Amino acid sequence: MEAKTTNTIKAVLVLIVVAQHLCFAIWSSLYFDPVISALMIFRGDVAVGCLFLLSGYVVAKYATIKKNVWIMDRLGRLIVPMIAAFLLMYVCYKIGAGNWGVKLSSMGYEWGYVSPIGFFDDLSIQDVLASFLLQLVGFNDQLVLVAWLLRHELILSLTIFAIIGGVSKSRKYKNEIILASLLLMLIISFYFKFGFGIHSAFYLGAVIFFINRIQSTLRKVIPIECFIALSFFVYTLVVINSMQSDEWRVELISNNLAWLVLLLTDVRYFTFSLALPFIAFVTLVITKKSSMVDGFLEWLGGRSYSVYLVSQFAIQIVAMVVYKVGAYVPSIVFAGLVLALTLIMAEIFYRIIEVPSKHIISNLKLGDLNVWNKFRFKKA
Repeated sequence: MEAKTTNTIKAVLVLIVVAQHLCFAIWSSLYFDPVISALMIFRGDVAVGCLFLLSGYVVAKYATIKKNVWIMDRLGRLIVPMIAAFLLMYVCYKIGAGNWGVKLSSMGYEWGYVSPIGFFDDLSIQDVLASFLLQLVGFNDQLVLVAWLLRHELILSLTIFAIIGGVSKSRKYKNEIILASLLLMLIISFYFKFGFGIHSAFYLGAVIFFINRIQSTLRKVIPIECFIALSFFVYTLVVINSMQSDEWRVELISNNLAWLVLLLTDVRYFTFSLALPFIAFVTLVITKKSSMVDGFLEWLGGRSYSVYLVSQFAIQIVAMVVYKVGAYVPSIVFAGLVLALTLIMAEIFYRIIEVPSKHIISNLKLGDLNVWNKFRFKKA
């Protein structure tokens, strides 16, 4: 899978996530509308499942190429921007403290986005640090709503690195051993419902990469149409499930179909990730019709992590401005302002934080002082 194709798909998926955040902020009732929910237009959980599958594929790819340098780059790219996001949270609090979330609700917005900035009366830098550390050890602290992703990405990336690194010295059947190990991790994570299917989706992406690698060696490739057809079936299944009541699921359980309920609910991210080939197919068909859309999505996909991190703050900043002005802004205008600010903030965040962080740890060379030589004056 080429980087351009991956970026284009990631752009569509991250836009779905931002759409869900907007729904929580100003159209909370719209998010729970049966038709909208079924079509997955604003289903961020669907997009997250697909993003984790893509992440597993890309991580497996680069772990086999860059090896030791890759894991350092990965850690830097994950941790440093997330720390910056927590600091941004503190800055947002300092410039707009107060219960403006409640005020927006009274002004007519369907405010369902439970934001600490809008509801907490006090917040210290120690609170921000504690929230970040709580995320790392497994507590879903809600100070930065998107921060739950960090610990999962760290655990999964380190696991892939350990598997590939441990097998790298094997001279025979290296790819097959890695594939078998990943399949085992996929089964274990699915059985124990780690991350409600997020871990399974990630390992599935890594499994697909090594299946493709082995297939290229054997010169036997499964037609892409087969994956798209299966993915369309999964998408249809998710749509049908989204339109049903809880009584429908209870009836399935009574008919000895509890496994289907488990698949569609408790491990939903894994199920949703299977819809990725169909979403990718639709995305690529759309981009073929317009080079401008294709270029925009490729640009946006390269900054998807930054978009994901700053979207919450864009909503909060626009909400603060609306609160300060004290005038009702139509919801569609509110959403447009949030999207525009998200793109601007994401570009700044990408250039100042994300890009430099990609190599910040690997450049340290585990204690090698060469990194500091860049700051020394050259001898005449």
